[in-house]
Amino acid sequence: MIEHWPAPAWARDAVFYQIFPERFFNGDPANDPPGTAPWDSPPTRENFLGGDLAGIRARLDYLQWLGVGALYLTPFFRARTNHRYDTSDYLEVDPAAGTLDEFRGLAADAHQRGVLVVAPVQRDRQFVEHLVERHPVAIALGVGQNAIAVEDDQFRLGHRKPGTN
Repeated sequence: MIEHWPAPAWARDAVFYQIFPERFFNGDPANDPPGTAPWDSPPTRENFLGGDLAGIRARLDYLQWLGVGALYLTPFFRARTNHRYDTSDYLEVDPAAGTLDEFRGLAADAHQRGVLVVAPVQRDRQFVEHLVERHPVAIALGVGQNAIAVEDDQFRLGHRKPGTN
């Protein structure tokens, strides 16, 4: 039986914007994998166009202008494919997506704008809690409808948006 938890209060009224980092914007061509196609190429299941965390960070003003309150990122962890749903290591940012420091910068800049950053982790609650304790890249929304939020460079499991009580 699947256990259900109530949605976090902050999520009920938030405007979510889902981002597939590899297709959003190429903010750092230096981390493009070999064979990256030109940005205006038609996307395929196999090609890489170079979108990354730096690209999301570069477009935060636009996302804020749209009224976005939460960014829901598709996987950006180490993987073989462009979609990264075949994540092989939830503890490491895929080098083509950026670095842990770039993710921290994205999260910090987003939070300064009042935007929460969430990302999927395809595991159960205990696994997520373990990640939170052991590794700071583990933020998630959707594990039992709980949220793991970035706050002052600390990652906490809970039912609140950073900056609220």
